[in-house]
Amino acid sequence: MRFDDSHAVPARKLQGRAERRAELRIDVLGQIEAHSVWKLRPLHLREMSEAGFSLEATGPFEPDVAHKFRIGMDGYGRSVVVQAKARHGALASTAGSLPIYVTGFELVSPSAKTLREIRSLLDFAESMWEE
Repeated sequence: MRFDDSHAVPARKLQGRAERRAELRIDVLGQIEAHSVWKLRPLHLREMSEAGFSLEATGPFEPDVAHKFRIGMDGYGRSVVVQAKARHGALASTAGSLPIYVTGFELVSPSAKTLREIRSLLDFAESMWEE
């Protein structure tokens, strides 16, 4: 399956526009990073919401399997470990000889503390749109 063609934008720019997702995804502008806890592979976090995130990787993720990620801001000492299931993905492009896959993840039973930290990270990323 493929992601929809809409791009993540701040909430204020989406007022009046119907969204297919339950939670608005924020483009993190490279300010927030994701690292796989179990597999060492390059990852690029694209978008994030309180319910999930999408990322680019050089390999596909197994669908409906819980994967563990550390999401945070380098240099700020803030991060949170989350479990998420791959819900959809696609081969997006190739960079040289490396394939680039885009995968959408849904958080698995996040705690209240985890959700507070994610909201804090999202607030930081959203503030980048205002500058």
